[in-house]
Amino acid sequence: AQWFDSSYLDDTTKLNDYICTESVETFTANSDGYYLLEAWGAQGGSVPENINGSKTLEAIEGGKGGYSYGIVYLNKDDEIYVVVGCEGKTLMNSVKGTTLEGGYNGGGQALLDVIKNYQGSGGGATHFATNNLGELKNFENNKSDVLLVAGGGGGSYSSTEINYYSVGGFGGGQLGGSATDRKSTRLNS
Repeated sequence: AQWFDSSYLDDTTKLNDYICTESVETFTANSDGYYLLEAWGAQGGSVPENINGSKTLEAIEGGKGGYSYGIVYLNKDDEIYVVVGCEGKTLMNSVKGTTLEGGYNGGGQALLDVIKNYQGSGGGATHFATNNLGELKNFENNKSDVLLVAGGGGGSYSSTEINYYSVGGFGGGQLGGSATDRKSTRLNS
């Protein structure tokens, strides 16, 4: 996530960059004015071609997170809060029924459904808010306090047991995009 001091984007000065720290970061306005907020959701977990010597069907990238921006007017010393989503994780050849936690700030879980399987969990969202409630899930009753959200991408999937792989869906827009918008296939045996 980045912060810019901006008068409707004229003479923009970059103020802060944030990375996923699994915590809330606080930004304090240094002057009255318009500020451009930009956010990127985290990428979903990827499946590498080779994991600890075991070959997957192929390297498959997790879906990219969405991008979002907006302009907000802040008075000097106003505070807003940012939570940056973390990238999804990779699960490999575990016990059937095992789940893998999604990336910090709302990334979807991965569930191992077959034995010879590699998959990534979803990437977390990045958001800006006017109060410090932590992760996005905590704003259910305070939705109007959320200024901006960029959704995370979906995790990828590869199974040598059923000869199938799929890239993760991507974040962005109102609905994002599904894996079928990118690439997935069942391989012939």
